[in-house]
Amino acid sequence: MFFDRVPGWFPVAALAAIVLVATAPIWRGHLLYGHSADIDLMRLVVFDGAIRAGDLFPRWVPDYYFGFGSPIFHFYGPLPFYLAEAFVLLGASFTVALKGALVVAWLATAGFMYLAARDYLSRAASFAAALLYVLAPYHLVDTLVRHAFGEYIAFAWLPLAVWGIVGGIRYPGPARFVAGAVAVAVLPLTHNITALIFMPVLAALWTLETWRMRDVKSAAISAGATLAGLGLACFFWLPAFVEKSLVFAEESLTQEYFRYADHFVYFHQFFDPRWSFGGSRVGWRDDTMSFQIGLVHWVLVLAAIFALSWRRRRDPAAREELQDKVAPFAASLGVFAVAVFMAHHISKALWDALPLLAFVQFPWRFLTIAAFGSSLASGFAVDFLEQTGRARMRWVNAGVVLVCVAAMYGTFLAPRFYVHEKSTDTLHNGPIGEVREWMTSDDFEDVEAVATLDYVRASGRNGTSRDDYLPRTVEIKPPYQAPAIIGVGGGAAREVKRTGPNRYEARVSVEPGGGEVILNQFYYPGWRAWIDGRPATAVPEPSKGRVTLAVPAGEHDVVFDFGSTPLRTAANVVSWLSLMLVIGVFAVWRRRKGYAISEPRA
Repeated sequence: MFFDRVPGWFPVAALAAIVLVATAPIWRGHLLYGHSADIDLMRLVVFDGAIRAGDLFPRWVPDYYFGFGSPIFHFYGPLPFYLAEAFVLLGASFTVALKGALVVAWLATAGFMYLAARDYLSRAASFAAALLYVLAPYHLVDTLVRHAFGEYIAFAWLPLAVWGIVGGIRYPGPARFVAGAVAVAVLPLTHNITALIFMPVLAALWTLETWRMRDVKSAAISAGATLAGLGLACFFWLPAFVEKSLVFAEESLTQEYFRYADHFVYFHQFFDPRWSFGGSRVGWRDDTMSFQIGLVHWVLVLAAIFALSWRRRRDPAAREELQDKVAPFAASLGVFAVAVFMAHHISKALWDALPLLAFVQFPWRFLTIAAFGSSLASGFAVDFLEQTGRARMRWVNAGVVLVCVAAMYGTFLAPRFYVHEKSTDTLHNGPIGEVREWMTSDDFEDVEAVATLDYVRASGRNGTSRDDYLPRTVEIKPPYQAPAIIGVGGGAAREVKRTGPNRYEARVSVEPGGGEVILNQFYYPGWRAWIDGRPATAVPEPSKGRVTLAVPAGEHDVVFDFGSTPLRTAANVVSWLSLMLVIGVFAVWRRRKGYAISEPRA
């Protein structure tokens, strides 16, 4: 029979089919709803503008804050927008591009979880683990309620990192080395908060596997892959970390609504199966967002614990067979337990003791880690509950899991959508039927209609919900767009032109006594200036923070350009060297034989 000898491609194909079915409702038109959906849409608009202008890594985008600019992608993970931009460059609208990136991310999440689980589980159990991970309630919250673009894409990199870094100790090989390095690199490039909370977990799993396998050489190589991954992403995370004090990130991201102390999960909320599209508030009574682990996850985790205990106690012959799975199962339970602990108020003393955790903002973000640990632990239930060793029965167990997931979580897959009301310049959201009814009125339009750079500049969008990445030199924010990109105090500018993504040139006339040439962009380290071809010093204007240049009397050619700094250049060099190292290791190692990607399992 088919399930006695399942082809290797079947579980992956089945997962892909399930993902496509689960995401089908998002294609009903209009911008997918989420707390950050409109912000992500406008981020993609300005990102696309920068890419089309020739800025392949836009540390500075000139369009936010009424066209005075922002270093948002210098701090905020840009990788999700590269993914969406690929769809835009292929001709998709911005709203369709965001949905395309969503589907790709879900496919990767399911696929990489299946790959990681195969190191420890049968095909059927790995299928179940991947299914539970991609359809974990918090993953659905991130996607359909919060539209946490970077965070839900980061789900994909957790299992890939475990497969490469932890699995690389037991099954060393070039594929593992590269996968581990890439996963570690793309995690901060996708969502630096997820990287912050997951890297200690990855380090703990690496330590446990090193102790279990007693293979120092393979562990050292695996650690090298981690360092190589950090090196690959050094061009991003090092300048962002060092320069965070140059913007209002700390107070904007950690105070008032974003105080972590107000967002711990209450114990009963881990079990509450109710679903809503609201938000996180102070106190559980006002919360209108789901923080559940998932009833299917809870049941399977408990079933795996009891099945393992029962079989080890009642079936001595099974002890040796199960011995190899006890450690990874215990590790997955440990990851799950630690994540739940960190999301709950009982961990507050630890949060208070570690100031960097304040940037996590919401303790319930640890539900990402909880989803990974609980899904992998649940996969063990499929194998532990099967006592005959027959693949067919494992697939029966996996089928039961699929039915339970569809029954318990299927109702969560009903998205809401946004439309734009012209007269008030506001967004309204609702289920697709309600949205279609609104669209019969001339006062409503698709949000894509305002997804333009002109709208971003005219509306004063800033790329975040507050002033997270506003340079500290700006004390008074502009209330409207500047009439021209370059102005002269005590003179005039002519022949003004933009000659690069963030490069501006002008011919200026300055009255006797000298004057100031002002570039209507906020000052941030990296802005440089030249007067008649000679380097000059640009400084921030007091209070308003604009790029200002003192120019002597007469006619002059002035150039402004946003470039690198010594720190960013050094970080770039580290990333290039790390890339060459990874390529070199792979090229040399791939010629060697005897390194299996994973151990064959039923």
